Amino acid sequence: MRQKKLKELERLINQKKEKIIVNGKIVVVLKDVKTGEKKIIEGKNILCGSGQGMAYYAQMGAGQSSPTYDFTTGGCKLGTGTTTPTAADTDIETYITNSYKAISSGYPLANDGDTDNTGKGPNVVTWKYFWDTTEVNVANINELAICLDIDVPPEAILNHAHFDSTFTKVNTQTLTVFVNHGINNP
Repeated sequence: MRQKKLKELERLINQKKEKIIVNGKIVVVLKDVKTGEKKIIEGKNILCGSGQGMAYYAQMGAGQSSPTYDFTTGGCKLGTGTTTPTAADTDIETYITNSYKAISSGYPLANDGDTDNTGKGPNVVTWKYFWDTTEVNVANINELAICLDIDVPPEAILNHAHFDSTFTKVNTQTLTVFVNHGINNP
């Protein structure tokens, strides 16, 4: 009887095991340089590229100094696509010409200290990208991806994200994008 109860308990424990999910919040900050007004837009993102994003974090977590795909040497590109991202994505849907940007100095990092980043945390890795007033002044920005290169499709892709709403960037605004990834992060 005791053996039967132990097997039932083991079965219940195995049912409750969680999958490890790496995801996070995208935070967009549009700042008007003339008025100082800030507009915040948020979205969610997933790791993708047929496992390239998960492989990057697994290799970094294991202390490998040279991951197969080193996304810190790549950049972020913006797009206007409307299709919901999936883990199998290999690129953004519709690339905005000249939107590819290298990562900001000092990133990625955990527990970002930037007060504009509402997706930060002690167990969250933040990637930051910045576009000046003269860059990417277009309408209907709706998606982004961190990529190894600008090619279509890129050699590798870390994540794909959609914003909660499309937005327009004009020549009086700077654009800062925070891409946050955490394990089982809401």
